[in-house]
Amino acid sequence: MEQWEINLRNKLSGKKEQPVYVQEFSMPNDKSNILLIGLIILGFAVLFTANYKTGFVTNFFNKEEVKEQISQEEEEDLVVEESNNLDDLKSELEALQSKVKFNNERIVLMGLLLNENFSILKGDKDKDEFLFFDRKWKLKGWPKNISLTDEDKKWLEKYISEKN
Repeated sequence: MEQWEINLRNKLSGKKEQPVYVQEFSMPNDKSNILLIGLIILGFAVLFTANYKTGFVTNFFNKEEVKEQISQEEEEDLVVEESNNLDDLKSELEALQSKVKFNNERIVLMGLLLNENFSILKGDKDKDEFLFFDRKWKLKGWPKNISLTDEDKKWLEKYISEKN
């Protein structure tokens, strides 16, 4: 049946005319084509750059896994190299530990010197009793205002100058 017949029957039967929807396909205009082509080119450029920098796309699509066979000699060389690296790390650790010990001893000496000199200042004692370090980090005398244990005195002996 044609459309005019459908309309005539609908009028005679009292039904309202139903609109007929026809969907037409149209090509996008030139501006949207240029935009679409530009986006596609940009996508390929990003994909190419990512593949160039990381090799991700190539590795993703390349499903073949190549397993390296390491010979016994190469494995022994790797073990020797790693043990040498471990020895180097141990020597570096020992050097760092000696530096930490050295700096720790100096910090203790500076704390002792500051406590002794502050107690002299606070006690209104003779200012000639101040303790100072010489160029070799040796104290120019024994602390008189701080009580020291025998263990402290034994440790401190190596940091007292002999010119007392």
